[in-house]
Amino acid sequence: MADELQHTEAVVNAETPNTNGKKRRVKAKKDIKRDEKGHIIAGSGPLNPKGRPEGSLSITAAIKAKLEEEYVNILDPEDKKTYLTKIIDAIFHNAIELKDARTLKDIWAYIDGLPRGSLGIDVDKQNLAQLTEFFRTVAGMQHGEDKED
Repeated sequence: MADELQHTEAVVNAETPNTNGKKRRVKAKKDIKRDEKGHIIAGSGPLNPKGRPEGSLSITAAIKAKLEEEYVNILDPEDKKTYLTKIIDAIFHNAIELKDARTLKDIWAYIDGLPRGSLGIDVDKQNLAQLTEFFRTVAGMQHGEDKED
């Protein structure tokens, strides 16, 4: 299996221009090991080995926490629901009461999932070049190129 692994090297302490023109240091040399599909093997490189720093800002976590909080309705103090429940109520109100087709379609997609957009064609590298050339030819014909009189 070791033969199947691909190795890529990170640059060794090189100074590289940043997007703002300043120089930045790149991490020390380490091999990044990949499997036969090109996926990075866990723990094989300088790729954030400790994960997200503890206490760092996560918008997703903040939104999830807010959704669990109780919504305070000034007009109806007896209405005790979480923000999540209020959002779900609003979605179903749009779908059922207002008969909004887009909302109904979205609910259906959440329940069943979207259909996979696959043509069911497996293309290897050898045939990919032929397919690319074919589509370029067809595209050229549509734009008036390669016309035979």
